[in-house]
Amino acid sequence: MKFLKSYVLILLLLSVLGLSAQTPFGVNYQAVLRNSNGQVLSGESVTLQFSLTNSTGSAVYYQETHNVTTNNFGLVNAIVGKGTLVSGSYTSVPWKDGGVYLKVDIKVGTATTFTEFERQELHAVPYALFSADGLTVEWKGSLATAPSSPEKNYAYYNTVDKKSYFYDGDSWEILAQDGATGNDGISIIWAGTFVSHPTPALNKAYYNYTDKISYIWDGDSWEILAKDGAQGPTGPVASGTLGQTLRHDGTTWVANGTIMVTDSSVNVLPKPGLDPEKPIFAVLNSKGQVVFAVYESAVRTYVGSGDTKGAKGGFAVGGLSTQSKGSVNLLTVSPDSTRIYIDNTTIKGAKGGFAVGGLSTQSKGTVDYLKIMPDSTRIYIDDTAKGAKGGFAVGGISTQSKSIPNDYFKVTKDSSFFSNTILSTGDMLVAGNVTTNVGISTDTLVDIDGNKYATIKIGTQVWMKENLKTLTYASGNAIGIDTVIAYNNTSDPDTIAKYGRLYSDGAIQSAFGVCPDGWRVPNYADWEILFSFIGGMQWQTNSADIARKISETGTLGQGTGLWNYDFFQTNTTGFTARPGGQAMQSAGWMYYGMNERAVFWTFETTNIVVIDGMMGTAEIIEGSLPAGHSVRCIKN
Repeated sequence: MKFLKSYVLILLLLSVLGLSAQTPFGVNYQAVLRNSNGQVLSGESVTLQFSLTNSTGSAVYYQETHNVTTNNFGLVNAIVGKGTLVSGSYTSVPWKDGGVYLKVDIKVGTATTFTEFERQELHAVPYALFSADGLTVEWKGSLATAPSSPEKNYAYYNTVDKKSYFYDGDSWEILAQDGATGNDGISIIWAGTFVSHPTPALNKAYYNYTDKISYIWDGDSWEILAKDGAQGPTGPVASGTLGQTLRHDGTTWVANGTIMVTDSSVNVLPKPGLDPEKPIFAVLNSKGQVVFAVYESAVRTYVGSGDTKGAKGGFAVGGLSTQSKGSVNLLTVSPDSTRIYIDNTTIKGAKGGFAVGGLSTQSKGTVDYLKIMPDSTRIYIDDTAKGAKGGFAVGGISTQSKSIPNDYFKVTKDSSFFSNTILSTGDMLVAGNVTTNVGISTDTLVDIDGNKYATIKIGTQVWMKENLKTLTYASGNAIGIDTVIAYNNTSDPDTIAKYGRLYSDGAIQSAFGVCPDGWRVPNYADWEILFSFIGGMQWQTNSADIARKISETGTLGQGTGLWNYDFFQTNTTGFTARPGGQAMQSAGWMYYGMNERAVFWTFETTNIVVIDGMMGTAEIIEGSLPAGHSVRCIKN
């Protein structure tokens, strides 16, 4: 450990700790320790070795060691004479003869050898102690010569030789003497900014713009005075138009045209080509659950089924009022009931009763989808509605965060759906076919690497019910590292066993065959057959049902599955879609969507299949290349 002496403050406090007739019992020693860079040695374990020697150091009268720890300011304290004896005797030090030197050696931390720290002559205190014999010192003041007829323990300061003397009964002994006059302190001389060191001078300082460090000359070398701080990240900068807000696209900040701020309002706009299954705007509670959502053609409010504190549970539509209490609710939805209050007083015109109408800009001729009259209740279904929000559904009141709760009874333009057993006490008439043979397990499939896969028969097709994880083509050729990607480059066997691997488009279309013999990557038509079998010919309008029926059940949060979100998965088909996420390639592979979405290749690679856990939907959409997705093989 190198010590920079020009930065070490040595405070020798030669104060008397105890007296004997001739010898002091100890002398206080203090020092502030810094390393060669001028930094304080804070909280360091230090061993000090004190040696009392003659002027040349050839004779060691006494030697001891002290194990100490520096404080936050690098300060150490010790008492010379109170340490662990190494050699000699403290009482045998020839204080009276003078010329006693204190040599200090030091070891810091795990060092095995001592380094000489400093060496200086001791003057005042030991001689005063040696001379004193227990009588009170009689101070005579400042004089040019010694007092005449001195008595024992007289003391005075000699203004000529600048020494204090003490009379011990035989002679005048030096008690103390003035220290040498030091150099006057000077201010730091700032030289400016340079690419290299300027001509040195004591306390000259400058800034080096090459290494971004300020230096000061201490008389021997240039020492670090200060350094530039680390460069912080650049704030978001993006071009846009008036009223746009900023959003982060996962890589950088970009202008956002879906939330626009004008002088008088905030407008939330749908993205072009928005999936009608997904909300334009949603309000979530503190648990991340959707309580209010706005879609292209509908508005949905979700009512919690659990206990609610206060009167704010459920959903209510009240009359306009300036009162803060006691307002009348015209429509109230609570966990156990839905109530509509109709004024039974005389109503003029055709606006009596209760009706739910379609969204319209027309002032006349609106269509009432739900209408309650004194003699009937009528439900009208628009057969032109897109997505799963068309038709009519009776669902459980739920605290789930998804846009589609459990529908116990659902009527759409092409089908009626019952979520549980249908019980008929009379005849049941089926005009079409009754489809069976769904979710039947078939033989285990083994790939060329020895990986085993469960398989499932759905309709006329047989599918792997696990994601592909081979590293070898069916031909025996190794799949290149650029065409098979473990998620985030992980080789963790448990992760690969659960999610499989992500494959690039090059692996999908390779002539060597990424799927085992007798199996292939499904094309667009294969996926459409599967979805039509599950959701009907108009399967696009039932994408939420398809997502639920082909996705593995459970969530990570509940410790029952691998999905981040609960979108009411039933996996009734046995397909068991797992959310392995996806990868996109730019400068390198970027991974995202694990535990949030399952993304599968079509053989054409122009389209991909996406099961979105957050939205609870299943889609076949156009993909972008290069990319990495999961593979589910289908039997030839």
